[in-house]
Amino acid sequence: IQNTSGGAVTLTNQSAAKVWWCIDGTGTVEFRDSFNCASVTDNAAGDYTTNYTSSMSSANYGSGSQGRRDPAVSDNGNLVSNMAGAAPTSSSMRQDCSRADFASAEDLDRCNAIVCGDLA
Repeated sequence: IQNTSGGAVTLTNQSAAKVWWCIDGTGTVEFRDSFNCASVTDNAAGDYTTNYTSSMSSANYGSGSQGRRDPAVSDNGNLVSNMAGAAPTSSSMRQDCSRADFASAEDLDRCNAIVCGDLA
């Protein structure tokens, strides 16, 4: 978004996503693309922590996530991606990716999330 003089407009009071990411969780874990993300940490199989560049005003924000295995794998199954046992902080969120029965964690081809709330 640009203002009339061509400068960037800061989204502070609007209900726009303040953080989002798409992680390639296979091999070396890295962002496929992201917004307001400083780094991603591979904690274990299907377990990632994303650190934000600009912190949220608190840990009480809304988020949603999803995951997908490599489409070349014939058994895509039902996969879920959710906040891990660790509570989110104002500067990061930990994410678990696994089969819907939670029987095993999975490194996913795509592990996505979006964060909405107020920036600090």
